[in-house]
Amino acid sequence: MFGLHDDVIRESGGDKYITLLTLNTPVFRGISTYQSTKLSDIVIDYGGSGYGTGTLVVTIWGDNTGPAQATATQFGGVISSVTITEPGSGYTSTPTVILTNPGGTGSGAVLTAKLGSTQLMFDEATTNDTITLPAGITGDIAVLEDGLHLTVPGNLNVAGNATVVGNLTFGDMPTDTVTFVADVDSHIVPEVSGTYNLGSPTYP
Repeated sequence: MFGLHDDVIRESGGDKYITLLTLNTPVFRGISTYQSTKLSDIVIDYGGSGYGTGTLVVTIWGDNTGPAQATATQFGGVISSVTITEPGSGYTSTPTVILTNPGGTGSGAVLTAKLGSTQLMFDEATTNDTITLPAGITGDIAVLEDGLHLTVPGNLNVAGNATVVGNLTFGDMPTDTVTFVADVDSHIVPEVSGTYNLGSPTYP
């Protein structure tokens, strides 16, 4: 079996799980860092002015399954701190934070919400164990042991550069295709001269 850190179990409680990777090796250790669906911080980009009277109301807008809440304080009419009293849950993107001042004349404060990140550890998985991660996660998976074989049962999307050390096999049937959208920025050199064709007059 594989183990999850206790803090990760609490962080991901209630989320739906999907199968992401299947292990085909006796031992696996790895780590994934993914964006949380809860607020971790609200940054004061600009404190504004005139907030010395009235009430400070922090409103957090965004799709969620549990709304986040926060309070603000001022010093000398300038917003000096924002405290998250409820981090919320289920945010699929960074929400918008708006500060209003009912009964006062404050204006101009700019606040930015931050979603946290969570590390998920996989440890001591056995042959054909399945790793499950919360649905909709994004992030990196780092393999900490050599000799790991990964199977992705769905589509694999790599947002960035990819370097593969070893041989590559594309497709397992003649009906599979390879599509290049980008330009080819290197020579195409066959392993053996006069042996391989680029194209076939008998195969459409």
